Amino acid sequence: MDIKNDDECIKLIEKLDQGVSPNVVNNIIVYLEKTGNTEHDMTLIKSLNKENMRAKNAFWSIEAQMRFLSEDIKKIKEKLDIQ
Repeated sequence: MDIKNDDECIKLIEKLDQGVSPNVVNNIIVYLEKTGNTEHDMTLIKSLNKENMRAKNAFWSIEAQMRFLSEDIKKIKEKLDIQ
């Protein structure tokens, strides 16, 4: 899908927090490069950074849950005297 104008580009940038495919992000970047439009670059960078932070936070949360689960399994094994 090619982006036809600035309004369409902005709408796609605003949808980034809802989750879009990497292909859509690439189309936004290609459009901005092709048009030389730097006005929306910062908006795109901020949106991508926000999504990156959300992904990292989700990863850290899962990692912490896995550590707790591992500790629980270790305690269960000790209680059942399983090596």
